[in-house]
Amino acid sequence: MLKIKLDLQNINGGHTKIIKPTRKVTNIQSYFMCLLLILSGDISLNPGPTKFPCGICSKAVRKNQRGILCDECQYWFHVKCIDLPVAEYNILSQTSDSWYCKSCTLPQFTNSFFDISLEEKSNAPSQSYLPSSPEETSDVNTVFSHLRNVRKLHPRNFITAYLNINSIRYKFDEIKEILTDKIVDLLFIAETKLDVSFNDSLFESEGYKLYRRDRNASGGGILSIISSDIPSSRKINLECETIENISHEVYINDRKWLIMGMYKPPSMTGNTFSESFSKNLDKITVKYDNYIVLGDLNFDMLISDKCQPLSDICDIFDLDQLVKEPTCFKKDCRPSLVDVILTNKKSSCFKTLNFPTGISDCHNFISTTVKGQLPQQQNEKIIYRSYKNFDIDNFNNDIAKIKIEIVDGVTTAEQKTNRMAEDKPEYLSAEALRNRLYHSLRDKGAVDTIKSQLRNKIVEELQQSYKGHLSVRDLKLPDEGSLLHRAANSLVADHLRSCQYDYSFSVFLPESRTAKDKIFPTEDILQLLGISPSSRLFKKMVSGKKDHATKGFLWQILCELSALHSNASNETGVQTDLIRVAAVSSLDERLNGVDDFYSSKKDEHFRTSSAAVEDRLMSFQRQLEERYRTDLKLELARMKDNEIARIKMEEKETSRRELEQLRREVCG
Repeated sequence: MLKIKLDLQNINGGHTKIIKPTRKVTNIQSYFMCLLLILSGDISLNPGPTKFPCGICSKAVRKNQRGILCDECQYWFHVKCIDLPVAEYNILSQTSDSWYCKSCTLPQFTNSFFDISLEEKSNAPSQSYLPSSPEETSDVNTVFSHLRNVRKLHPRNFITAYLNINSIRYKFDEIKEILTDKIVDLLFIAETKLDVSFNDSLFESEGYKLYRRDRNASGGGILSIISSDIPSSRKINLECETIENISHEVYINDRKWLIMGMYKPPSMTGNTFSESFSKNLDKITVKYDNYIVLGDLNFDMLISDKCQPLSDICDIFDLDQLVKEPTCFKKDCRPSLVDVILTNKKSSCFKTLNFPTGISDCHNFISTTVKGQLPQQQNEKIIYRSYKNFDIDNFNNDIAKIKIEIVDGVTTAEQKTNRMAEDKPEYLSAEALRNRLYHSLRDKGAVDTIKSQLRNKIVEELQQSYKGHLSVRDLKLPDEGSLLHRAANSLVADHLRSCQYDYSFSVFLPESRTAKDKIFPTEDILQLLGISPSSRLFKKMVSGKKDHATKGFLWQILCELSALHSNASNETGVQTDLIRVAAVSSLDERLNGVDDFYSSKKDEHFRTSSAAVEDRLMSFQRQLEERYRTDLKLELARMKDNEIARIKMEEKETSRRELEQLRREVCG
């Protein structure tokens, strides 16, 4: 292999390099000059000017591509870059009309609302004070440069972070930088100081899901922002009620992790925190083998006396604290380590960062990276129309196959939408639809026909199913031509019509062969019943009361009879039951009738009172017998217990004597 020694002293500071070419060099001098050009750093690997650069993409507009020239700025543009329709492009290519790009058609505005000339005095800073080199410019990306480097080195690993921001209301734009660039996968932000008046849309970022747990606008609160590409779920049942925290279940390398963000206010005592946090960890350890807790717990881990409650919990649950440097720098106070990252899998975490951002008042930004790659999301298949080989005839054929509703007099999609909204049909309930359908069919005369056909079909089915071939003719019906039969039918029809039983009324008329105009009026029915036209009942029935007339003849006559009967039974004095004395004409017979009525009532009362006394006596006798039986049972039970106790004592005494006798015999 040929070795070429190059002295690059004048180029990069006097260092000597040995360059080993990978292939055989035919012209050493040309190869040497190429190396010098590459090392200079300002030579393009593909040199050569672009003849007709596009004003949008800066790429060349070639002969085999559709391009158009602006008549004002004389720049070429790709038709695809400016979204120019092909039909319009074809029309312009066949005419001599002028065409202007968007930059030339829009007016030119300055960067200020006021036209400040160089001769006028201004309070704006001079250009000499602005930085002149890239090293002097303040780039916001340098704030999260450490985190960016970690993401570049480990693009597939899970990165979680935490920041106590002390009100996120006007600081989210600075946080949104790391979300837009997909630097972190899960971010917890504490002390958000939000309430329900702040909408979620103010803090949402594309590609991330937002979860909040607010306290109030004066203090506290925590939110989490997690990448939507990661399979995860929030576990509200594992969140503590007294401590502000949010928990997420995440799958990393087919292992289930619980990542929790937490904030403990300084006002909470150590005992309260220990009790609540221990119960929370007990629930977590039952379901998860891997978990991480990030949070501002307000325990200074640099001073053992101040962090004793948290240290005890770490010892009990075998937790490691990953942050080692101070994280809180309050004015006129000693730096403290209050923002912690606790985990039971220290070996699975690496690249733990702790750096200031200037976003929070005094807290640093802390983060850690979890070993193991996240599950790769499947690429979504997108179907789109390629215009590279566009054929307008095929396109029109595809459009013709789509069923598009045409509305007369509508030219635009917006007008069509408005017209469809105006013509939106009225939605009816099931009951309203049934009533409307019935009335529509009834007005057309189809209801009676349908019902007649249905009844005939039912009768035929019954005749076929019945062994004796049941027929309607076998039923003994009254003479349809008789006056009483027609009156009875009229009463039933009047009642059904008055009560608005439309279905029953429509069924009854064809079956009874009664026409609507043949229904007897009220006067005819009253005369048929033998009620005199001069009587009070006849006049009331004919005139009718407003509250009963709408119910029909049957309802009205029942109400009148009921009222008449109640008035007759409530009269006192010499007036008696009208039914009993209606046929009596002379006064003596009336008095005799009163005496008979009184004697019958007296006998009835005596019988009733006697029966009542006998019933009370029988009831009292039953009570006495029941009480006697109860007392007898109690006495028998007591005697039984006494007898058993006496027998036990006698047996016990007999046994004692026998044992004493045996003892004496053994001793003697």
